[in-house]
Amino acid sequence: MAFPQGKAVVPMSGPVMTGKYPYGAWLIRAAICDLVDEEGGEIEAAGRDDLRFLLTVFGNRSAFEVSLVDLPGSGDDTADACEVSLTMCRPAASLGEAGSRRAMHYILDSVVQRIENELRLHAGS
Repeated sequence: MAFPQGKAVVPMSGPVMTGKYPYGAWLIRAAICDLVDEEGGEIEAAGRDDLRFLLTVFGNRSAFEVSLVDLPGSGDDTADACEVSLTMCRPAASLGEAGSRRAMHYILDSVVQRIENELRLHAGS
């Protein structure tokens, strides 16, 4: 994963969740940034296809890294799906494996919910 010059990057470690989502990477990235901003988190580093951020989930502040890969579109230059890989790089000391997975599920579910809400708002306009 590439990050801007001058940022210390710790290699990915810890629990990882991956999945394919029916949205482009730019939309998922925007939803993650909104989530982090609204919940008082902090973006540590951002590249074109990845983000590193701190976020408190269920009272536990942890560091996360997400990698986004657009999947081929339907015959044009747009992606209609994205592969997402979310890693908890630095789990809070109090989190076990089950707590780490719950926190990552919360993040991914929140991102999907934000996107769906936006799509519904724009479809009704």
